[in-house]
Amino acid sequence: MKGLRCSILLVVCVIVEAARMDPDQLIRYFGTNSAAEAPEFEIIYPVISANNYRTMAATRGVIATEKMTITVQAFGETFQMMVHQDSSFIADGLEVVYVGTCSKSLPERKAVRRDCYYRGKLVGDEWSLVSVSACSGITVFIRRGSETFHIVPLDEKDAVEMSLLDSHSGAPHIIYKGATWEDWIGSCDFVDEDGTDYQADLTIHPPDFEGLSQRYIETMVVGDGALYEIRGANTANSLLALMNSVSHVLALPSLIGDKLQLVVVDMRVYTNNTGDLVTDEHAYWTLFNFCKWQNKTNPAMEQNPRHFDIATLLTGFNIYGSHGDGTKGIALTGGACQRTKQCSLVEFLEQNAIYATAHEIGHSLGMHHDGHHGNTCPEAGFLMCPYMQDNEAELGWSICSRNYLLNFLDTKGSCLEDKPGINLLPEIEK
Repeated sequence: MKGLRCSILLVVCVIVEAARMDPDQLIRYFGTNSAAEAPEFEIIYPVISANNYRTMAATRGVIATEKMTITVQAFGETFQMMVHQDSSFIADGLEVVYVGTCSKSLPERKAVRRDCYYRGKLVGDEWSLVSVSACSGITVFIRRGSETFHIVPLDEKDAVEMSLLDSHSGAPHIIYKGATWEDWIGSCDFVDEDGTDYQADLTIHPPDFEGLSQRYIETMVVGDGALYEIRGANTANSLLALMNSVSHVLALPSLIGDKLQLVVVDMRVYTNNTGDLVTDEHAYWTLFNFCKWQNKTNPAMEQNPRHFDIATLLTGFNIYGSHGDGTKGIALTGGACQRTKQCSLVEFLEQNAIYATAHEIGHSLGMHHDGHHGNTCPEAGFLMCPYMQDNEAELGWSICSRNYLLNFLDTKGSCLEDKPGINLLPEIEK
């Protein structure tokens, strides 16, 4: 009966906490200021078991270990995740550069830890995907068939308030179900890089990538002042957790698997919306402003370890497209490897921005929407759909997306061939 009472107490705590969430809390956790629009969620206390840790409740500290098992109970089931350390998406020596800060609590630069990022699977589900950031509490993305789940730590202030209501040990986290397809992408705006449909007649590539060389998407990641206003000092951790998951989505077998590797080589966090990079709700204006900015910022020589092939701006604004309708992101199709066009913009108001970010990077890598531009893939069901209607769709890439990518690599993707992190010109360019 004691366990039953604990379970009932947990449900009560969830209900009370949800009712008490103010608009700022709702925005931070769910990307909406309306309690009615918040997803189904529960308060959980993850349990960690690792090779150099005894089984323990997850805390807000760093967990750095070669392998670990994470267990949570939520939504009437047990999620057991086996993950291993994987920092391949972080370039050697990566630093977060803070721009516009006058605060003594924030440095101008901060080295990025590489030992608290993981990838793995759910126990017993070979086709699942789990991405974990354990640098400050645990942030988890779970992909299981057509379902997705997100785990994020409660902010410190909220966690203290929660401890007054619940006697569990460890740090409280939120687990919530991923949004439906139409919620996560909503609509996507894109711009053809030269106004032509250069891949309408797709070359069909066989699904054998043994002869394909490794490709690296050297990426600049930028968080704007609006995002910092929402996430504060946790902005950099949130961005890195996001890109960790995005790198795993881009490496799904339905595309070209681990042959395609995203690597963050440059990272900026703006702490206000002034200075050389100004953003607002207008997606097109912000994108083209960002495109000009990143072109001036990108080192000229590709041998420079901070030279990037694409640049992604994550904004805290609720952006809208050319017709005043909401959009989750916008990119220049086929713009990767072209200095003035290798840019994308994504709204980062919730963890579901993982899919929108992968989708816009797909555009940068030459992918058109499924069912458009002469391809025969269904409009719904895959990551490059123009809009989502199928809630049972698998989170994967269509064969059209794969063929668009392979054609891009054959014709315009030579910049993705160099391995990041090797500076051949240390005295010429810093």
